[in-house]
Amino acid sequence: MTLNLYYAGAEVSSWRKLLREEHVSTVAMSFIGLQRRVQRTENWLLSTHFDSETQILLDSGAFSLNRRLHAVGGTAEEPAEDLQDEDVFEIANKYMAFMLNNIDRVAMVTEFDAVQLGQEWIEAMREDVYNQLPPGKFMPIWHSDTGLEELQRLAQRYQRVGILQTSLGERDLTSTLNGLVSNYGTKLHGVGMTKMDPMREIKWDSVSSLSWISPGSYGDTFVWTGHELKRYPKRYKVQCRNRHRALFAREGFDAAKILADATEEGTPEDKREVLRLSLWSWRKFVDDINHNVTMDPFGERPLGTRVATIPETDEIESSGSSALVAVGTQDPPGGNGDLVPRTPI
Repeated sequence: MTLNLYYAGAEVSSWRKLLREEHVSTVAMSFIGLQRRVQRTENWLLSTHFDSETQILLDSGAFSLNRRLHAVGGTAEEPAEDLQDEDVFEIANKYMAFMLNNIDRVAMVTEFDAVQLGQEWIEAMREDVYNQLPPGKFMPIWHSDTGLEELQRLAQRYQRVGILQTSLGERDLTSTLNGLVSNYGTKLHGVGMTKMDPMREIKWDSVSSLSWISPGSYGDTFVWTGHELKRYPKRYKVQCRNRHRALFAREGFDAAKILADATEEGTPEDKREVLRLSLWSWRKFVDDINHNVTMDPFGERPLGTRVATIPETDEIESSGSSALVAVGTQDPPGGNGDLVPRTPI
């Protein structure tokens, strides 16, 4: 089984351009993220913005709405005042129209899983809309509060099921998820993945992640050292980038630009070079996962090489006279999302 990483953020033109220039062939984009940037999404065609070789995961972006719902104190039963049902339904209808208009160009699409609209509405949309899509393109999203029986039901019915990373933190689901793959042949997709241990231990067919853009947005640094992927927080970026400058040059990066980005004089070109490094590092990490799977005759996904970014608490590591910190891989806020009511499309 080969893991595919879909690099999220392709709705942002500058990131989309960088992904194209770096020949990234698997990308993910959020409809809600796109809607924030494009006035008329009905005129926005994937075929005009991506080359024919690029595989596109279209995410509704409802995750961002769900997060916002809880962040402002609302609940699914009593939504926050600034998230009106009619607004969510309007976004949902726009998403479905956009999805249908671009269905021939996407590799897969997620459902509009806005919890504010209720589980009954979500299931109704599966029957009325998503199940009519070409085979293999639709991906329902499992929410942990619906229970493990619902997870098994989805795994039996659909070729692919999306699992939120946030659902993995409540209990160890590794054996459960791997069992679904073995028993039903289900293809699992990790939604919003930032943590590396689950990426190695669970038999994902694919995952999507915004982690690669974190250096540009939050100032941290990803470095593939040849046997591990390290993530250094912003406060250590000068030390860590100086430490690895020989590696940068050896792998064809402009070490001067990467170091300049760590200073107040950094330019957009310097930041771009750091994002190139991040992309390269994540691709090497995924290659390493797939290499370990290929080497395992039983098809398991072992932990393999050590990952320096798993701990939730800071991991101190000596580096000459200075201490560098590799931290847990929590991504910045963001994601995908829009919500929709059960109304005619």
